[in-house]
Amino acid sequence: MSTTTQPKKAPAKPACRYLPAKPNPMFPPELTALLRFVRFPKHFPCALCGAKKRTHWTMLCEFIAHNPGPNTFSLSAATGTAFPALTPVCSDHFMQPAEAIRRALWT
Repeated sequence: MSTTTQPKKAPAKPACRYLPAKPNPMFPPELTALLRFVRFPKHFPCALCGAKKRTHWTMLCEFIAHNPGPNTFSLSAATGTAFPALTPVCSDHFMQPAEAIRRALWT
């Protein structure tokens, strides 16, 4: 009786990788702790504008993403689009935690 060995399969690549953000003096540490970079093996569309990129960012909580316009220097929750946690958004957009999260963190 002969035994044949099956060829070993390479481990499956993850669908995406979540990488924590490094501390940045421009942002409070609470915000940095919520931010993650998402790296996809192939180009993936941004949830806000549809631009296909391999690297996006997201938050571990519900957040609001903004389309920067000309002369955009301030953000308002009324002008952004709300997304659930871990939704990939490209780096062209500003993000901030949802109102309830902001109140819990900074009040």
